[in-house]
Amino acid sequence: MNISILHITFFILFLAQGFSLSYAASKEIPLNGDIVWKGTEVGLEPTISQSIRKLIKDEKCLDRKELISFLNDENRWVVAHYILSCRYAHPFSITAGQWNGLSISIDAKGNIDIPDQRETLYKFWIERSDVQK
Repeated sequence: MNISILHITFFILFLAQGFSLSYAASKEIPLNGDIVWKGTEVGLEPTISQSIRKLIKDEKCLDRKELISFLNDENRWVVAHYILSCRYAHPFSITAGQWNGLSISIDAKGNIDIPDQRETLYKFWIERSDVQK
């Protein structure tokens, strides 16, 4: 059997690419819709999925820098802020319209509106960490 260096190189690159893709896929967080918000007399109350609950506890899975990078993802920035807040912002404030700096509007019918605040929250977390831009 004649295996050339070129074949071995391609095989190694193929394995490395597969590993990096599976590693990247494992570094995902749930979507913003995995947090359900409701207003209460004392402020906003989130209900979170089990996968978010696990990520809050498992700091080895995603570190602060990786979570901050998700603040730029239009589909995951709310979850990233939530996890960052639960891990690193104690104590934090909850009011009728804000949850640790995240502005949320709830109308009389209970409809939720969360305007895009990615840039503001990114700055919020960069200022509170040693993570560089």
